[in-house]
Amino acid sequence: MLLTRAPWLAGPRGRQDRLPGMLPIVVAALGVWCTIGGCCSDCDLPSEVDPDCCEEEIDRTATRGFGALNDFFARRGGGWTGGLGGHSVELSESKIAWLFGESFVDTVFSDFTRPANSAVVENAIVLTMGEHFETIVDTSASSPRALFRPLEKGLVYIPRSARVEGSTLEVVCGTYSRTGDGIFDIFFVRTDLIVLSLEDWSTISRQTVAEGSPIVFGSALLEDGGRAYVYGKRDFLSEVVGELNKRAYVARTAGTSLLGEWEYFDGEGWSKAWEDAVPIADGVSDEFSVFFAHDRFYMLTKLSPLYGDIVLNVADDPTGPWSFHKLVWEDRGGNQSRITFNAKIHPGMSSEIELVVSYNSSSFSRSRIYDSFSLHRPIFLRVTEWE
Repeated sequence: MLLTRAPWLAGPRGRQDRLPGMLPIVVAALGVWCTIGGCCSDCDLPSEVDPDCCEEEIDRTATRGFGALNDFFARRGGGWTGGLGGHSVELSESKIAWLFGESFVDTVFSDFTRPANSAVVENAIVLTMGEHFETIVDTSASSPRALFRPLEKGLVYIPRSARVEGSTLEVVCGTYSRTGDGIFDIFFVRTDLIVLSLEDWSTISRQTVAEGSPIVFGSALLEDGGRAYVYGKRDFLSEVVGELNKRAYVARTAGTSLLGEWEYFDGEGWSKAWEDAVPIADGVSDEFSVFFAHDRFYMLTKLSPLYGDIVLNVADDPTGPWSFHKLVWEDRGGNQSRITFNAKIHPGMSSEIELVVSYNSSSFSRSRIYDSFSLHRPIFLRVTEWE
């Protein structure tokens, strides 16, 4: 089957049943995505991540494009044909829910362009089971609409991460107002927690978390030791690169459900006030992943700002401190026509042999997105030698 379950990340995860230690696995056949080994003579890691990268070899994973999965998501019509985000959640041993932000729900012409009047929704869920591919949006109106929407007019929900709780799906959403037609023409308002029914996808409840905080929570979600850790990001002006960069923060819950009271890491312990939260990492992507394996925590992130490489960082604790571990994927250089951002691991499809990772590919140019359905979608990679 194309989509398979990863038994090493099955079910509610406590440290005793997660990914065990294993022998290194070497994959020699590489695609054009990345090379392995060799001297970093051209300093392909930013100095703020590894200041000595031009003086020593960089430890790398073996990474190649996941052609079968990229083809599977290259939909030509009948539902979802492209979208941003792509957080995946296992609903059962064979079913995965994929949460997307702004998505095209229409058709694609034979020349791979999109209709100028394509239906665009602010969020959508895609269900996959083997070769089955199903789009979940609100179809109660004459044209598709976002599956879940804020009560206030003029605001939109963008899903960032989610987990299953019984017969419901708890979704951490960024709530935004639109400021223009571009994909980044949005203004953050707050973080909301939406509970959806897995039976009919209706909205059961919604609540605001960390009210008034400029931190956008839901960048990553980790379950560890009977708690949920919810990571977030906040933009700041980097003096190193002279552009907007992103810092990571983390909150935790009393149990694994996200509906309980949140606490925020303050550098030494946990506070009930989000104002006490301190950053735990710099230069992260808007969305990333944190997972536990080999008795330590891994953070998979695409370095910010846009066009950054994908790296793995490691720490002994969910709060860090984080240190560089390996280069996963080298960005070959984007431009206004093609930008790359976000990085996620997909546990339901990964295994002890390899991690399945995705990043987003899109464009600042709306016309470019309509001219090529290869944009505005996740791109999947297969990663080995990551330990």
